[in-house]
Amino acid sequence: SSLPSTEDLPGFFNFTVTVPVNEAVASKNSTFVYSSMLNRLYVRLDSPCPFNFSVNQHIGALVQPSFVRATLFYCSPENINYAVKRCCNHRRPDSEKGDLLCEHILRSEGQGAKYFKDSVTGRCSVLVPLEKPPMGQDFSTYLYKFLCYTSCTGGPNRRPMSVVFTLENMCEIMGRRKIDVRVCSCPLRDKTLDENRFANENATDNAISPMIRDMPISSDSSLSDITNDCKRVTKSAKRKKEEDCSSGDEKEFIIKVRSEECYKFLKGLKTWFDIMQNCKTMKNNNWVPTVIDARNLLNALTSNSESDEK
Repeated sequence: SSLPSTEDLPGFFNFTVTVPVNEAVASKNSTFVYSSMLNRLYVRLDSPCPFNFSVNQHIGALVQPSFVRATLFYCSPENINYAVKRCCNHRRPDSEKGDLLCEHILRSEGQGAKYFKDSVTGRCSVLVPLEKPPMGQDFSTYLYKFLCYTSCTGGPNRRPMSVVFTLENMCEIMGRRKIDVRVCSCPLRDKTLDENRFANENATDNAISPMIRDMPISSDSSLSDITNDCKRVTKSAKRKKEEDCSSGDEKEFIIKVRSEECYKFLKGLKTWFDIMQNCKTMKNNNWVPTVIDARNLLNALTSNSESDEK
């Protein structure tokens, strides 16, 4: 079968889903935080999290009854066909009690919620009736909980996942919205790490883009040639970034020479440089080489040359 669609679809009613959270006041004790940069929700296990559902002024034309279905999907194409289910450790206590919803990670705290499991794909979903917003606001708020960590082995198993909300009536899908989700023990910490990683990757991409744009490509260049050039530019940009981040004392410089005589001469100079540095450390930084020091240099160069010949 074809892959299910998880792309945003506002539809005629401009269906919108938001997480009501102020990113500026988030703390380490927050049970959930939302990253507008990544469009990702970070939430603790078994903690109620509000979602706001809204439609535009055409709500009067909305076929009643209308519902919002919430379904978890894996984000990557290689995993999207697999159903998202709870791990054995979190499922076992509910299963022993005879709970028919033991496989459902996503739970709704709203009244009238109904749970479904697709007989073909095995995907679990929860359906809630879309009610008219309270007086004075243009959205309805529903609470959901996630009952398995993203990192749980035998369940999500660290695979990125998202929750997809679809606006439905009894016959068709009228809107769709997707929000990435990570269920974790420290939402603010994970959000900060992911945003920093994303910012660093963008900084590298911004450094690479001008180099690729200015890279000459002839009309007869093959795809493999272009690919190799792009890889070479990428490595060059990353290497430059690493060099910029390192201090001057930590850098390593390599000189390539073709003459053995030149190599021995440079090697002797390196020995002399090390001697000078040690003398400066032992005496003081204002020390100036004398004639005796020059004689020591000559002896060092001579002995170094003789050892190389042997």
